[in-house]
Amino acid sequence: FPSHDTTGSNWKIRYNTITNIRDRGMYLEGTGGEYSSNRIVGVPGTGIVVNGGYALVANNYVQAEGLGIAKGISLQTNGTGSSIVFNSVNITGTDVINGQALEVTGGANYTIKNNIFANNGGGYASYFASDLSSFVLDYNDYFSTKRKIAFYNNINYDTLSVFSAITGKDANSKSVNPYYSSVTNLVPNHTLLNGTGIAVAGTTTDIDGTTRGANPDMGAKEFSPCTNDAGVNEFWAIVTGK
Repeated sequence: FPSHDTTGSNWKIRYNTITNIRDRGMYLEGTGGEYSSNRIVGVPGTGIVVNGGYALVANNYVQAEGLGIAKGISLQTNGTGSSIVFNSVNITGTDVINGQALEVTGGANYTIKNNIFANNGGGYASYFASDLSSFVLDYNDYFSTKRKIAFYNNINYDTLSVFSAITGKDANSKSVNPYYSSVTNLVPNHTLLNGTGIAVAGTTTDIDGTTRGANPDMGAKEFSPCTNDAGVNEFWAIVTGK
């Protein structure tokens, strides 16, 4: 998707399907604009790069893959003040360093809420290379098959509770496998993501136009969990008996 300078504009880029684009699916520059309800999948690179301030990035599906860089949403130096809300990210790339569902390399005063940042390739759910003290960061789901929940201040956090205690962020966030319907169909199926988000003014519908309630679901898509849902969420640090 070509980059656009949106300075002083009311651009709205919505309802697009972008597939098999190398390097980056969407690159945002300038100031302002809405980028919502897009499906950006099969990207061997970065799905959405935000390098323009005060953008609204909402209700997008982002799936990145491949052997090298596979990043979902990248917030860069000029992205200050942007809102990243109700997005569903699935990383299936196998590079455990360069696979990052959320990357922040610069900027400040971000609002990051109600997103699902899932890394099914074993890399990072979130990677912060800049100070996040000015961020509004909460009601997100972070998942990595290798428990790389967050990287911040050169420390890898494998549990959300410790990351939250250190940063004072993400008090109401989750760390569960969203169980997406497929690699590119990012409808979650985990009950803990149902009705556990928070309403955001101006984003009252989901990726398909379904109205969100007072207690919306995390991610781009409102969903109804299966009835009588019971099962094991994960096994961790099992020691073989002697």
